Amino acid sequence: MLVMPDPANAPAIVGTIKGGITLTHPITATQLSTMNAVAHQILKLDIDVEEVDPLTPAQAAEAIKDPAIRSQTVQAMIALEMLAPTTQRTAEEASGNKHRFQDGTLPHIEEYVRALDVKLPEMKTLNAIASDHEEMIYLDIFFRTPVRTGLVDSIKDSGLRNTIKAIGAARGHGSSPAVADKFKRLEDLPEGTWGYQLAHMYQANGWLFPGETGGPPETLSIHDWVHVLSGYPPSPVGELQVNSFIHACSEDPLSFGYMILALAAYGLGGFNPGGQKWTTKGDAYVRDDVGQLFAEAVMRSKTVGVDLFAVDHWGQANKTVEEMREKYSIPAKTVDIGDPDPGLPSYQP
Repeated sequence: MLVMPDPANAPAIVGTIKGGITLTHPITATQLSTMNAVAHQILKLDIDVEEVDPLTPAQAAEAIKDPAIRSQTVQAMIALEMLAPTTQRTAEEASGNKHRFQDGTLPHIEEYVRALDVKLPEMKTLNAIASDHEEMIYLDIFFRTPVRTGLVDSIKDSGLRNTIKAIGAARGHGSSPAVADKFKRLEDLPEGTWGYQLAHMYQANGWLFPGETGGPPETLSIHDWVHVLSGYPPSPVGELQVNSFIHACSEDPLSFGYMILALAAYGLGGFNPGGQKWTTKGDAYVRDDVGQLFAEAVMRSKTVGVDLFAVDHWGQANKTVEEMREKYSIPAKTVDIGDPDPGLPSYQP
């Protein structure tokens, strides 16, 4: 859940973020445009980010007192650093195939974490990413994101045995027919219903269902229900937007972990949270409008007023997407970049 700061604190917040992302590299055009989009479109501030002086960790601690704003400021710092293009690496970094968090940036951000006295579980994930510790990254998906809540719900719905079998199937070990059949039955619902559109999104993209050998864990499917409801497709940009949308309306402080995963997979490159190994290219968010797209997702989400991870997805699977969007006050998208809407029967990736 995003907390809106006091406008008087905005220069200190911006200065802190700039301090965290400008030590190892100059601020990039993407980072600058994103910060301005957030300042103007979300915070409604009349401020020029480029003119704000960066703050040291000690100065940041003196200027920002609210614990929630401190945490969000460091989270913004992390997200913006992950937007920096990997193509601007030094020759030495490029020869070693290093990405952003393998170039000394992470220890610098940790100075702000200590000075602001914030506890961010995502720092564990970033350390795992920086060290290419694949198994730790996957563990973090379960324990440092709302997926762990979904795991509990899966156990309640499908039983412990089927849930364990489904997780094993996701790692290529066996299958869980009971879980797979539950998802396949969604195809029998009418077109345009929430459940049908979820199944259609899987089929249209050539994905396996949870429970099938090699399919994603059922716990990750909660994220996919929101893809359909929000209208953001499972493309690199759509992943950033849907995870921003989830984080903005979620009451779970771990929801920022989903943004980390999207930024890691498509910003830094290499990590695929779906379970396949190190296949993404990175730099997907090096674009002038990424800040505008993030701001649009946040502002749409702020009208919802309910944590979409906590609603009854299966119990409302037979309701139309249109009905559900009206129920949860989800407005139409205001920025159209041509990506298809997975909530529509016509959806094709």
